[in-house]
Amino acid sequence: MEKLKIENVEGWVKDPASKAILNTDLSSLEQYKINRRKNMLINNMEEDLTNVKTELEELKTDIKDIKNILLQFMKPNL
Repeated sequence: MEKLKIENVEGWVKDPASKAILNTDLSSLEQYKINRRKNMLINNMEEDLTNVKTELEELKTDIKDIKNILLQFMKPNL
C-alpha cells in the first residue's frame, strides 16, 4: 500500500490503512543509534571510574589499617 507524504514535513509519511505516521529518514535513525551507543559507552565508563575510585579508597583504608597494626607490633612492650 502506498504511503502518503505529509505536507511541509520531510522524512515523514502517513500509512492510510493504519493511520500511523512513520519516519522514513534512515540517516537520522542511524545517527540516533550512533549517539545512543556513544552515550551508553560514556555511562559505562563513568560507572567504571566510580567503581575504581571506590576500590582505591578501600585499598587506601586497608593499607592504613595494616600500617597501624605493624606499628603496634613494633612498639616496645611496656
